[in-house]
Amino acid sequence: MKGIRTEGLAIFILFFGIAMLAAFQTHNWLNAAFWIAIGALFLFADNFKRAYKARRRNSPRSETRH
Repeated sequence: MKGIRTEGLAIFILFFGIAMLAAFQTHNWLNAAFWIAIGALFLFADNFKRAYKARRRNSPRSETRH
């Protein structure tokens, strides 16, 4: 799982677990899909933020001019 941060993955697993528990108890699969989507959004945003920072750090425009 190269490239996935453990914090984002932990949040996704937490949301996924909550969604599955709720879905099996109430049979409300739409609600489960909503919570899984929220967890996936956190996972995507966490990895996107890290990639954006790395790209910005390597950009020649970020250097100061003399």
